[in-house]
Amino acid sequence: MPVPDETGASAAFRESRISIAIDVSGSTYGATLEAEKLAARSVCSLIPPSLHDNITILPWSDDAYPPEPLSRLATIRSSGGTNPNVLVLDSDCRFALQSSEFWFLMTDGLIDDGLVRQFARNLTDYSIHGKGCVISVFGQRLRKPSDCNITVGLSVFAVSPNVAFLYTDVDSNTTYVLSTKGCFSTLLPPGEHNPRLDYDTTWDDLPRVSYENFARNIRVNIPALLDQEDIDEDLMQKIMLNEDNMKTIAITAALKGNAPKLDRWLDNVKTKIEDIETRQSSDTLESQLMKDTTTRLSQSESSQPPRQVIPTRRLSASINSMRKSSVRMDDEREHQRRVSSYSYSHLYEEDSEDSGTDENGVHEIARERLTKAEKGDYDKLNLAVPGFRRPTQRSEFFSSTCPMCSTSGRVLTLVLRDPSPSATTKDLPLPGSLSKLVYPLTMGNYAETDIITNTIACDVCAAGISKNGTNASGDRVAAVLPLVSYDKNQDAWLQTVALATGKRFSRSDLALVFLGILYTKIERLVPDPSKLADLQDALRWECNIIQTEVVLHADSISGIKRFGAGVIQEVLLRNYRDSLDAGKVPLLLSYPLDGFVAANAAISHTRYKQVLTQAKRKQIVFLRLLFHLLESYHRYREEQGDLQLHAAKTLVLLIDDPSGPRSLFRWDSMRQLSVHFKNLHQFRGHLRATVTLNKYRLSLQVSDLLDTPLLDAKTLAGFRRLGPLFSWIESEAGNGIAVFVHYMMRLDVGSSPEAQFQKLRERPEVSQAIADPGALSARNVEELIGPLPPLE
Repeated sequence: MPVPDETGASAAFRESRISIAIDVSGSTYGATLEAEKLAARSVCSLIPPSLHDNITILPWSDDAYPPEPLSRLATIRSSGGTNPNVLVLDSDCRFALQSSEFWFLMTDGLIDDGLVRQFARNLTDYSIHGKGCVISVFGQRLRKPSDCNITVGLSVFAVSPNVAFLYTDVDSNTTYVLSTKGCFSTLLPPGEHNPRLDYDTTWDDLPRVSYENFARNIRVNIPALLDQEDIDEDLMQKIMLNEDNMKTIAITAALKGNAPKLDRWLDNVKTKIEDIETRQSSDTLESQLMKDTTTRLSQSESSQPPRQVIPTRRLSASINSMRKSSVRMDDEREHQRRVSSYSYSHLYEEDSEDSGTDENGVHEIARERLTKAEKGDYDKLNLAVPGFRRPTQRSEFFSSTCPMCSTSGRVLTLVLRDPSPSATTKDLPLPGSLSKLVYPLTMGNYAETDIITNTIACDVCAAGISKNGTNASGDRVAAVLPLVSYDKNQDAWLQTVALATGKRFSRSDLALVFLGILYTKIERLVPDPSKLADLQDALRWECNIIQTEVVLHADSISGIKRFGAGVIQEVLLRNYRDSLDAGKVPLLLSYPLDGFVAANAAISHTRYKQVLTQAKRKQIVFLRLLFHLLESYHRYREEQGDLQLHAAKTLVLLIDDPSGPRSLFRWDSMRQLSVHFKNLHQFRGHLRATVTLNKYRLSLQVSDLLDTPLLDAKTLAGFRRLGPLFSWIESEAGNGIAVFVHYMMRLDVGSSPEAQFQKLRERPEVSQAIADPGALSARNVEELIGPLPPLE
């Protein structure tokens, strides 16, 4: 084994394996995504083209996309929600991160606190937090850095020993250093000190930097280091918290006969650590912003908050390990064996010190803000909005700076409007009808339920808006809904939503109705998120509260069983799992498309998403498309006579060549069938004489079915709202669709769509086609449809 170079304690950045995780959620559309791409190109410009294979691009949203080479950077597009946990829960992305020496997290920061908390936890659980990390948040330069969406950056910064935290203003393309730790302190320009990020920090307080500065590397001269009497604190942390640095120092000291010097140096380090501990315990200037962030992210009883303090216990453990390593390395062979088996896992163990919160998990600053609010428009028990209780724990409400009064810490409130009086949708429940619904999630996409305005305010300001009757945009206000716990405000919550929706819906359906309304509003905001970031965060917070706190009860309407009983997110998971069971046809597969889209948005923002991988969700979307084709086929069979039905089968299933029909469907010809042929027997005779009946279509693309009785343009547009979960079907699943449609039209089994769908899925040929439609060749399709009776 070659002796390590004395002048280098870590691999050069340019020669390292690097992963760049780029947020491509819908909220990054436009300037943000382009700024992320520009930053990635700037970083990669430092690396010779011959080493570009070491760079991996990891696009992510609320789905993990396949890792891409640098050459594919320009092709990534914005779509979907935002959940960084997909990076560690997806095996391919996780492997890329774990294989990297450095990685970049690029995001606009619009991420729910619960997801941020879980992300910090996952980084430590999968031992990724020890990698050199650069967090780059992209957004507009607001009044102060603390006003920006930087929570995800603070959480990763807290759990990582070697990290740089940057903020890029997408308007000016200026990048600021919010903070650095470990090996990334070299990012700071000469003469600049590591900034202290807090509520009162201004942009002028922050150093500016370019991404090209990552060309700088940390190098340590080992003999000179061991001769030092005074220990540089920053250098100590860079060395002790980097596995490669520690290995190099221990090995080099042993091989050069410097073990006694190493002992003396470690004694000095230990003394420095004790000084740091003393200073930390008495330090009253620790960033309040970090304290508040760790408090907010530690509301889950099952998780410890991320820590920002210098991990002195880990440094002490490192010292002991280095001493043992140096003493035991008596010769070259022993040295090689020890290094190859040496474990540094102790460097990244979770700190279990007290989080600084009270028994309810509420930090002192949160209590101070609530106390200040009490002295104003709050009373001791209630919010300014009548009927709603004042929360006692930070996890029970959503807060931010009120856009109207600029007060921080109060409960933010949604303003709900009266829908347009001219809006009249056929068959929608009438106002005051309190109707019970089979598909309540579908109700979000109607003009009458477009009730969420773009106005968001603290509860005090919202109470004033409600009293005034209109908001600044001129909307007639129906009600205001504070963003607080559903469990502790159930009656007031239900009354408010019932009032805002015109009392059209049964009390038992209101939660799912409003969940559909929320996700429809979020979807509409995605194309232009820049000015409505707080509103999007508020809507997602409310979605999470509904899914985790509302309990559904098992019942049925007209013999149709509804979703089932349990907490909403658990009921959704059960329906998704049942969809993958060939022996079941859950309500989800027959859910109208608007509600199905809302259900997909909901399940993608629950803690169960890791159970339902992207591959499983894609398969469920494929099943929903096939069930729609089957429903449409049954409807057409009921509405048309045998003559038209047989013509439809012929036109869909036979190959489109000169000896066959000129197209899949020509409606003008279909309408004239009854004029030209007296009965089905006569029509079949005509087909036998003019058409080659055994030349079957072996592929049916989605576009082939468009504008047929099986699929119309409006329905296709609805499926396309599902983004990547559906788009793969249009390009890859034509052969699988062909197998299913052949069996659907040539093998009549089951009197209802549900019964026939279940019977078809039990067929091994159909099961094979559904399991992996993209893997089927034309020969496979021909073999799978071989057992079917001929089309006569």
